[in-house]
Amino acid sequence: MDPKRELSSIDLGALVTELNRYEGAKVDKAYRYDDDLLRLKLRDFDRGRVELLIEVGEVKRAHVADPEHVADAPGRPPNFAKMLRNRLSGADFAGVEQYEFDRILTFEFEREDQNTTLVAELFGQGNVAALDETGEVVGALSTVRLKSRTVAPGAQYEYPASRLNPLDVSLGGFERHMRESDTDVVRTLATQLNLGGLYAEEVCARADVEKETPIDEVTDDQLRALHDALSRVGERLRSGDIDPRIYEEVVGDDTEDPETRVVDVTPFPLAEHEDLPSVGFDSFNDAVDEY
Repeated sequence: MDPKRELSSIDLGALVTELNRYEGAKVDKAYRYDDDLLRLKLRDFDRGRVELLIEVGEVKRAHVADPEHVADAPGRPPNFAKMLRNRLSGADFAGVEQYEFDRILTFEFEREDQNTTLVAELFGQGNVAALDETGEVVGALSTVRLKSRTVAPGAQYEYPASRLNPLDVSLGGFERHMRESDTDVVRTLATQLNLGGLYAEEVCARADVEKETPIDEVTDDQLRALHDALSRVGERLRSGDIDPRIYEEVVGDDTEDPETRVVDVTPFPLAEHEDLPSVGFDSFNDAVDEY
């Protein structure tokens, strides 16, 4: 399987709970590496140095990194990093939220003279935008001008169109969305319910429903089982009841001394990966950082 390069909406839901434990940390300095990696160096009263990384290129991630995993500071800061230093130096980290069920995180920073929101778009082309207290874009890694939305300095930040949150949908709403599909169960979960391929297959496995069952053949009992499996995933994320894993797979044909590579990181064990060796971690943030 291809190694994971982007965090899913479910992954981000698990990360948000852990990142909020750093609320109150004070921003020291901001850095920009190449075109798509931001580093915020913070100081926490209890934990000391905290390194927050946000990457929005081919690899998309947002997590606190072990200082040993952080590269040396780059040379002269580009304009975006200068703007962040001007607005964030000395500010308190006030928390982070996931926007609906999208792959978007909003980081809030408070300072006596001004507050700033950093919006990390961890999907598509990726982007990071800095907003003032009114929601106006102060600066962004990339300017976006589409019919559907604009992300540009001086304009009000516009989120993408809302998406259904499959972890909050009622049984009736879930059944309605599923019945409206003209494909099979797993494709409907992945696309119309916004789960993506891996977690769509995982929900099918947990509900003991054959993933390729056509929607017009699925029973009411099977839909209830699928909804129950989704609800249990949502409950685990909201309660912080996670059991993070990094999964590996064997590459090559050497059976005596097999070579492995990491291929996935998840907030809890997956039935879909039960045949892969895995390593457990105390926190999902630590697992993502190691991955």
